[in-house]
Amino acid sequence: MDNKIVYVTNMANHKVGIKMPDLNLKVVWEKRGARKPISEEKLQMAMYDAGVEYMFNQGILVVEDKEVEKELNIEEVALTDKQMENLWKNATSVDFKIRVKDLPYEQIKLLANWAVENNIMDLKKAEIIKELIGTDIITKVTFKHGDE
Repeated sequence: MDNKIVYVTNMANHKVGIKMPDLNLKVVWEKRGARKPISEEKLQMAMYDAGVEYMFNQGILVVEDKEVEKELNIEEVALTDKQMENLWKNATSVDFKIRVKDLPYEQIKLLANWAVENNIMDLKKAEIIKELIGTDIITKVTFKHGDE
C-alpha cells in the first residue's frame, strides 16, 4: 500500500476529532462539512480503534474515496441535508419508518436534530423517532420557540 492521502468529512453537527499519539495522528474537524486529509495507511491503522470505527460506521465521519471506504469495510450511511429534508418534508410516515428504522443510532440523532433546527412538527414522524431513540422532537421544538 502506498502512502495515498484520502479526504475525510465530518457529517455531525459538532466538532469531531481523532487523537492517536501512537500513530502520530491528530485530526480535528471543527464543524459539519469540514474536510481533512489523512494518509490511507494511518486511517487503516486507526480503524482498529473502537471509537474511530464507531464514528465511520455511524456516518459521523465519511471517507470521500469510495474505493478506500470499501477496503476499510465502511458502509455508506451518512444522510445529506437534502436527504434529511426529503425524509421530513416529502416521505409518507410509512416510508419514513421503513427508511429510518435501519439507520445507525447517530444518523437518527442527526435526523432528529435537523427536524428541531428546522421546526418540523410532524407528529407521526416525531413518534417514530421517539420510539427509536427516545428523543421528543415536538417538545424540543416547542421549548425552542418558548426560548425565543
